[in-house]
Amino acid sequence: MQINFIALSFKKNNLMKKTLLLLFLFISAGIFAQGPYQPTQFNNVCDDNNDGLAQFFMQEISNEISGGATNLVVMHYETQADAANNTNPITVNTYNNYVQNQQTLFASVLNTSNNQVQILAYQLTVNPSPCRQQTYHRTC
Repeated sequence: MQINFIALSFKKNNLMKKTLLLLFLFISAGIFAQGPYQPTQFNNVCDDNNDGLAQFFMQEISNEISGGATNLVVMHYETQADAANNTNPITVNTYNNYVQNQQTLFASVLNTSNNQVQILAYQLTVNPSPCRQQTYHRTC
């Protein structure tokens, strides 16, 4: 934990006075607590042939979990025991689920700022076709 403060100096009656203006409590390495976050986008895909199986892009899921924080290292596992023991990580970027429609995976998230590890369970979901595709709009 890091504590930062801002002090402003000003002159009043020719005397220098320092006033503590604000005290911020910063948690971890950032201004607010950072990740890990539950993935919501890249762990849900449409099933193109309704067999309940699909391909998932693990780097995209890792980016969702870390929220882009560079101090979080995400590894994926098929079981909670593997995640806890740091054994048998999923090492491919494209993962094919083998449990139809919904499969639980586990992410081990290492915070390199404090060497703490958090294990996060999340679902891979294969939605039957036709499914509603999310459209993202950007305002200029």
